[in-house]
Amino acid sequence: MTSLFKKLLNITLLAVLAFGVLSYLDSGVVRAYSRTLTDSITMNNSTSSASGVDYQVSFDAATTATLQGIVIDFCSNSPVIGDVCDTPAGFSVGTPAVSYTSGITSSWSATSADADRTVILTYATGTAITAGQNISFDITTITNPSTANSTFYARILTYTSSTEASGYSVTSSSSNINTPTDAGGVALSTGNNISVSFIIPETLSFCVYTSSSCGTGGSSIVLGDNHGILSSSGPFVDKTAKYDIATNAVHGAAITLHGATLTAGSNSIAALSTPTASVPGTSQFGICTYTTSGSSLVPFGDYDGNAGSGGTACQNVAQSSGNSAPGSGGGVLWYFNQANTTSTYGDEIASMTPDTTNTGVIALMANISTSQQAGIYSTSLILVATGTY
Repeated sequence: MTSLFKKLLNITLLAVLAFGVLSYLDSGVVRAYSRTLTDSITMNNSTSSASGVDYQVSFDAATTATLQGIVIDFCSNSPVIGDVCDTPAGFSVGTPAVSYTSGITSSWSATSADADRTVILTYATGTAITAGQNISFDITTITNPSTANSTFYARILTYTSSTEASGYSVTSSSSNINTPTDAGGVALSTGNNISVSFIIPETLSFCVYTSSSCGTGGSSIVLGDNHGILSSSGPFVDKTAKYDIATNAVHGAAITLHGATLTAGSNSIAALSTPTASVPGTSQFGICTYTTSGSSLVPFGDYDGNAGSGGTACQNVAQSSGNSAPGSGGGVLWYFNQANTTSTYGDEIASMTPDTTNTGVIALMANISTSQQAGIYSTSLILVATGTY
């Protein structure tokens, strides 16, 4: 009885072992290989239906061999080598364009198979590869599957025969993979685009003042001596009118001047319609402008004090308004184009490219003749900043 039991037990164990071997062999071709690839595929764009996408295929060979073929097959249903393969919806490798970076070179050629789902690389001469050696190349003509956020798979197989690689054909109902040397599977996925947006509003900051800063304000100028009286012996110059401007306008901003010359009733001081130097004893009214802070604000046209000087001459003229005696014109060419300043949109005196705050100064100059009619002369000048976006 004991001997018979042992025999029956041995038979049972053999039956179990035999069943195990059959299950191992029938469970899929991938398990029949003793060597599998360490592999990856990197996409440069996971957007569904994106075309011209780069797939970087990279793997380390498991076997030392002279390779003549490499197959990369894309499936929607399974990464298992030898399993039937369903083509991912909307997917295509196109006419494969391949850039070789490691292990193999441009001596290899690329074709597509299985309705543009499979890339087959072949080189009849072959390339000797050692176990552990990296093979890497980019396929740059792929169109991603059309379903967003969906998983799909790639199967990578290597061959020592270019004929066997070219004969690879796997469909949704049949499989012919011949005899690969190494093989492996990779999972990939499409993803939704993340659309990021924000708003940068148009900005234009503009402040006109006559005191020390925009915050302290001020809007009045007395153009004359310490009693507000002009003199025929020389000009009075005032440099207390300032403006701060900042803008992000793509095409910058323009500062325009609106207003007329100094008047008292029907009497007026002649506006300098062409750039003119100060001439004591002659009735004259003009301005020039320059920048004291920042480098993006520049005088426009003839308002720089000396055509082409960038406002340097205007900046160098001395303040004399509020003093007991007149000063000097400082070699400045003064200008006040009244035909434009009294028009609907005024006359441009400065312009600015996009920048943080720049500060400009408007210098005013007046001379009078000995025959200039008495009176209290005044004017109101308006500055307008306009951004072009």
